[in-house]
Amino acid sequence: MVPCFLLGMVQRHNGKILNFASTAGFQPGPLTSVYYASKAYIPHFSEAIANELAGTGVSVAAMQESRLVKDRSLPTATKVARDAFRAMEAGEVVRVHGMVNYLVSLTPRFVPRSVVRKVARFIQNRRG
Repeated sequence: MVPCFLLGMVQRHNGKILNFASTAGFQPGPLTSVYYASKAYIPHFSEAIANELAGTGVSVAAMQESRLVKDRSLPTATKVARDAFRAMEAGEVVRVHGMVNYLVSLTPRFVPRSVVRKVARFIQNRRG
């Protein structure tokens, strides 16, 4: 099912869709597995519809922001939104805000999955 707002964008050959997610979508998340799994949906969905909409004049961007932020100085929502908007305007399909979040998003590509799961569990355990 295609949302009605998307049909209008395609008909006008103009529009932008910006999705926000979490770096949790890039790795497994013991102790909060459903949360992590649900966050994987957004970047995958965004990349898929960006491909489907290629050539229509409608672009898609997914902005990732981690929720593992205890004791960190965080950017304001306005700063994250501006970064996401600039990335979308530049044609980026997926943008990870901040160097730490970017590195977290890459970890599963270069570290064994068993290690990623253990680290994610350790981080989640410390929340309580």
